[in-house]
Amino acid sequence: MASKQSLLVLAAVAACLLLLPAASVATDVDYCSRGKKYPVKVSGVQIVPDPVQPGKPATFKISASTDKIIQKGKLQTLPSFTPPGSYTITMKIVGDDNEELSCISFGFSIGFVASS
Repeated sequence: MASKQSLLVLAAVAACLLLLPAASVATDVDYCSRGKKYPVKVSGVQIVPDPVQPGKPATFKISASTDKIIQKGKLQTLPSFTPPGSYTITMKIVGDDNEELSCISFGFSIGFVASS
């Protein structure tokens, strides 16, 4: 039989685990053209929150590197209303002269209920 002290320690550890924020994991990406040498190399996308919550803002943080100097960019937005479910997005990174610097696709989910 477990002692009272052991049960208290176990309860404290369980409470700490419940209070930890969900771990942010980078989402794997696929390049649009597998054989193409893109100037911008994307290593992953972090989606916050994951899954995306209906009616709430979401951020897609792209981890990438390049040898090119990029002075401007274009922002891609999702529709303001998208039904819950699983989606695959294709995202192009283009330079000033519309040169395609990278093109990736990755999956993400939109939850069914917004959390408070």
